[in-house]
Amino acid sequence: MNDLHASPDTTSPTSRQNVHAKGDGWEVVGFCRTMPGEHSCGDALSVYPGDGFVTVLVVDGLGHGKRAHEASAAAVTHITERLRTNPAAGLESLMLTCHKALHGTRGAAVGICRLEPEQRMLRFCGVGNIALTSHPGRRGLGVSLAGVVGYRMRKSKEFVCEMEPGDLTILYSDGVPSSVPIKSLAPKGLGAMVDEVYEQHSKNHDDATFVVIRLEPAR
Repeated sequence: MNDLHASPDTTSPTSRQNVHAKGDGWEVVGFCRTMPGEHSCGDALSVYPGDGFVTVLVVDGLGHGKRAHEASAAAVTHITERLRTNPAAGLESLMLTCHKALHGTRGAAVGICRLEPEQRMLRFCGVGNIALTSHPGRRGLGVSLAGVVGYRMRKSKEFVCEMEPGDLTILYSDGVPSSVPIKSLAPKGLGAMVDEVYEQHSKNHDDATFVVIRLEPAR
């Protein structure tokens, strides 16, 4: 299965791009949307299927517009190249080298998540304003640490959390408010959940990205 990328720009027919991928034990559904009135999206969303796992990347370039898009695109390029060389590269290592790769750009918030279905394990490493939550809530899920990748990043950390079949892991940029009602949206299904966040909960004064990763129930 090929990598999937979403980061709308001037060549995009719409300000919203979707991702939907499904593998052995997992499913990913999400969107990336440009701030209304802008031609370039400062957010980016990528999905990297691996052998027995899936890695999801969410990037929010500082601010919005062309320079934010350049920063997020640089992050996607770097992470993509590293994962093509080593699909199972450690998340903290990816974050540290991404920090170096983004020097000279505006910088970005970056969240990297990896689901390992057979081990029922979720790994996360984030810096900046990429939010992470789950449904139902799981202890030890992890948080994004303070900083700006490519500019000022004091530290990074990979969190590891055990998950259960049917669990949802959600990542989103600050173009989606923290008040988004995950609990009431979750029973509607992944596609309906993502559509409702896009239509009713994404902010008009910023780019927005929202993605859901499901650990599929055992058959």
